Amino acid sequence: MSSKYGKLPVEASSELEEEIGDLQFSLYCIANQSGIDIECATRAALQKYQRRLENKGHVGSN
Repeated sequence: MSSKYGKLPVEASSELEEEIGDLQFSLYCIANQSGIDIECATRAALQKYQRRLENKGHVGSN
């Protein structure tokens, strides 16, 4: 299955900003409750995507 993630333009809005803030807060709460260091998890994810970009020229998993 393929998606158009990243290929379609997204218009910034105050509503989108608020939703992203809510999502981040929820993720921080889940990480905290699970004993996961959110900074380490974020760093690891960024490194993973950086490697994909360097190796494949894009960050997608396919």
